[in-house]
Amino acid sequence: MKRLGKVLHIMNNKKIAIVHCDKIYNKIIGKKVVDEKVMNIGTVYDIFGPVQNPYIVIKLNEKQKNADKLPGKLLYIYTKRKR
Repeated sequence: MKRLGKVLHIMNNKKIAIVHCDKIYNKIIGKKVVDEKVMNIGTVYDIFGPVQNPYIVIKLNEKQKNADKLPGKLLYIYTKRKR
């Protein structure tokens, strides 16, 4: 897993999350986003803002019930382990 950043805000009827990222990642749009327990949170939808510290838009999983508890939570990009 690669650290993505902390959730800043939930918007659009609890369907979109904004995450402040402290690293630059290439080709992450469409990648799966998980929490520390590797529970599926959603997928990366868009990137905007400054190049060095971008903001990531995450389209939340439709089954996400606890969207109100996401602000302040650390999220990760899911990556499979290479053997």
